[in-house]
Amino acid sequence: MFSLTEFSIWRTILLAALLSIFLVFSRIFYNLYLNPLRKFPGPVRWAASAFPSAVSLCKGDLVHDIQRLHLKYGDIVRVGPNTLSFTNPDALRDIMVHRPGHQTFQKDGTWWDVIPGQAESVVSLPTGRDHARVRRALSVGFTEKTLIAQESMLKKYVDLLVAKLKDIVVVEGKQGKGSIVNIADWYNYTTFDIIGDLMFAESFDCLRDSQYHPWITVIFENLRAIAYLISIRLVYRPLETMLFACLPAKATQAMDDHYSMSCQKIHRRLGLETSRPDIMASVLQNGGLRDEKATMTGSKDSNPNEGSMTINEIEGSFTTLIIAGSETTATSLIGSTSSLVNNPDKLKKLVDEIRGTFPTEEDITLSRLKDLPYLNAVISETMRLCPPVPVGLAHVVPKGGDTVCGHWLPGGTHVSVATYALHRDPARFYESEKFLPERRLASSINDPSSVFKDDVRNAVQGFGLGKRQCLGMQLAYAELRFILARMAWSFDMERAETKDGLYPWSELRTFQLLEKRPFDIIIREPASR
Repeated sequence: MFSLTEFSIWRTILLAALLSIFLVFSRIFYNLYLNPLRKFPGPVRWAASAFPSAVSLCKGDLVHDIQRLHLKYGDIVRVGPNTLSFTNPDALRDIMVHRPGHQTFQKDGTWWDVIPGQAESVVSLPTGRDHARVRRALSVGFTEKTLIAQESMLKKYVDLLVAKLKDIVVVEGKQGKGSIVNIADWYNYTTFDIIGDLMFAESFDCLRDSQYHPWITVIFENLRAIAYLISIRLVYRPLETMLFACLPAKATQAMDDHYSMSCQKIHRRLGLETSRPDIMASVLQNGGLRDEKATMTGSKDSNPNEGSMTINEIEGSFTTLIIAGSETTATSLIGSTSSLVNNPDKLKKLVDEIRGTFPTEEDITLSRLKDLPYLNAVISETMRLCPPVPVGLAHVVPKGGDTVCGHWLPGGTHVSVATYALHRDPARFYESEKFLPERRLASSINDPSSVFKDDVRNAVQGFGLGKRQCLGMQLAYAELRFILARMAWSFDMERAETKDGLYPWSELRTFQLLEKRPFDIIIREPASR
C-alpha cells in the first residue's frame, strides 16, 4: 500500500505531467488558430510545432524539404509556429537591406548567436556599432588592393594543386586513359591551405601531404554539431544550456576542439613580426587591438580607432572565418566542376575560352580573368544552382512589426529567403534545374527574344546583401576564377563512371553548409591546345 507521502509525490508528478500536456496542447491550439501567422499557407504540423523543422535540419534535409513546400504552397510558406520562408526576390531587400523609415531586421539569434563557451564574432554580433566596427576592421583584409598583394600567395597554392594532379596523371594515366581523382578532396586541400596562410601565416599543408590536416576533420564534425545546437534553439530556446549539455560528447567536443585549435593559431600569428599581406596584418596595421574593458563599457577613450578589434573578437571572428573562407569556396568549385563534366558542351566552351586567351599558364592572372565572359557566366550559374550557403539567412522582424513583400508581420517573426528554392524556382528561371551559363552572357541579357529574357537575375545573391554581405566575396571570386581557369588550361576533364562519379546536388545533405561527398572525375594531359 502507498503511504500518504508516496501518494502525495505521485499525485504531484501526475499533476505536473497533466499540466505539461495541457500547456503543450494549448500552445499547439494557439499556433494553429490564434497565431497572427495562421493566414499564411504551409503544412499543419510545421505550423503547430518547431519539431518538424528541427528534425529536418538534424537529418540534413531542411533545404530540400523547404524547396518542396514552396513548390506546393507558393512564394510564402509558414515553416514554423513563428517562422515564414520566402521565395519572392523582393524579400531579399526587404529583409537584408535597410529601408528608409524602417527599422533594421536583426539576424535571427536562433541561427547566428554565439556558440556557448566561445567569443562573439562578426557573424554573431547583432547589427549595430560593435558589428560595424568589427566588420570595418576585417574588411581591410579583403579589399581589391589587398587581393592584388595576395595574388602570389594564391598562385603558390594553385601551382601546387596543378603540380600534384599532374604527378597523378603521369604515374597513373596510361595510354591516354587518364586518371581518376577525388577532386572534392583536392579542392578542399587547396582552399584550406589558402585560408590558413591568409589568416594564420601558416598553411595546413594539405596539398603538400595530399591529405587532410586533423583539424579539418574536426571542422566537418563541428558543422553538424552546430546544426544540433540550432535544432535545440528552434524547439525551445530557454532550455538551450541544459539541452546543449545533453548533446553527444563527440558533437560538443568538436566545437571545443575547433575553437581551441583556432585560438592557438591566432595567438601564434599574433606573436609573429611580419609585414606579409595577410588578413591578420591588415587588422593589426589599420585598427590595432582594442581594450576589452573599453568595449564592455562603451568607452572610446582607450582606443579611439573605430576599426579596431579585441582579442576575443579576433578569436571569435577568425574561428568562424576559417570555415566560411574555405568550405564555401570548395563547395562552389565542386559545384562548377560537377556541372561542367556533366555538360561536356559547356565544358568545351570554357576550355576554348581559357586556352584561346592564354598561350601559357603564366599568362593567367587575376586581372585578366575578371574579363572572361564565359568563365564568369559559369561561376554565376554555379552560384545559382549550387549556392555555397543554401539555407536562408534568417532574420527577425523588428519590435513593433514591419512589412515583407507587402505583408505586415508582427515583431519577432522569424523570416528568411529560401536561397536554394528561389534559385531553382521555375517561375523565375527558364529551365531552372539546368546548368545554362548562357543565361548570364551579355548576348542573352540584352536580347529581348532570348529564352532567358524573363529570368530574374537579381534573385541570385550568393554572398548576401547590405551590411551582411560576405566580407570575402572578392577573395572567393578570385579563387574560383584562378582555380577553374588553371584546371581548364592544364587538363582535359570528364565524368568518371564510378559510384562517386555522379554528384547529385539535389540529394546532398545540408547542415548550414553542404555536407560534401567524394567526387570522382577523370583528368588527363590535354590532347591539344
